[in-house]
Amino acid sequence: MDDNGKAIKSVGRALDIDDEKKAIQLLEARTQIDSSSGLYNKLATEVYIRKFLEESRHGRHAMIVLDIDDFKKINDTKGHVYGDQVIADLAAILKNQFRATDILGRIGGDEFMIFIKDIPNELFVAAKVAKVRNLFMSQHEIGVSAGIAIFPKDGTNYLDLYKHADIAMYSVKRSGKNRYEFYSDIKEQESRGSVQDRV
Repeated sequence: MDDNGKAIKSVGRALDIDDEKKAIQLLEARTQIDSSSGLYNKLATEVYIRKFLEESRHGRHAMIVLDIDDFKKINDTKGHVYGDQVIADLAAILKNQFRATDILGRIGGDEFMIFIKDIPNELFVAAKVAKVRNLFMSQHEIGVSAGIAIFPKDGTNYLDLYKHADIAMYSVKRSGKNRYEFYSDIKEQESRGSVQDRV
C-alpha cells in the first residue's frame, strides 16, 4: 500500500512482465545465432533475406555463398579446435568487411552466406570478396571459394539466388578453388559454348 492506502502490486507486476519480455527477446536472439561464428544460423539467415526481398523489390543486391577450401582435411589433420578457430576468424573478417545492414550467416559446417544490400556495381562485390579472401589467406594460408548471384538479374527470390550462387561456388571448386565467380559469367560461358556447338 502507498501513503494513500492504494495497492502498488500492479507496478511490481508490470516490472515482472517487462523483465519477462526482455528475457524472451534475448532467448529469441540467441536461437538465431550460430555459436561458433557469432553470425546468424542458416534458418535466421534465410528468414531475414526473404523478409528483405519481400519488402524491397528495387535496387541491386548480391548474394555470396562462400566455402572454406579443404575444410574436412583441415579438421582431420589439425583437429577440431583449430577448425573452430578457422571458422571464428573467417566470421570476424566478414563482420569487419561488411556493413551492419548486410546479412551474414553460417549456413553449413564450412559454408557462409553474405547478402549485400544496395550494391553500386559488381566490381564493388568482387573487391569485397577478394579482400576477404586475401585477409583470410594472410591469417591461415587457407583458401576460400565464392559464388555470387546478383538480384534481380540472377533471381528475384531467396531460392533462385541461393541456387545460382551455389552453382557459381561449385564451379570455382571444380576449376581450382580459392577464387570467386559470378553466376552471370557461367551463363555467358554456357551460351557461348552452345553457339559454338551449333556452328
